[in-house]
Amino acid sequence: MAGIAADQARLLGDDHPETLRTLVRAALDDPDGDLDGPPAGAAEAVLGRAIAAPGFPLEELTALRSKLMLDRYRREPAFDPVAWSRRYPLPIDADRLAASEGP
Repeated sequence: MAGIAADQARLLGDDHPETLRTLVRAALDDPDGDLDGPPAGAAEAVLGRAIAAPGFPLEELTALRSKLMLDRYRREPAFDPVAWSRRYPLPIDADRLAASEGP
């Protein structure tokens, strides 16, 4: 899948929706969530770019963010999912994040 994404990036651009979808799918298929190698956090970078892309499918964003959050929690028991949701916000978070801030 990495080869396909590299070809798409070269032909379409790094932030083209099809390039991002291929990268998101690769991250979802990767058991470690690291896109098979350096740089560390590559899947998180893809998540950030996909969130910024207009019209990116919410289902795919939600799936990737959820997977990455679970992977992170398994490695770091002190992981704060609310802070991470603020770092990588999705439209579905608005009410939940506002409620976590309190009155």
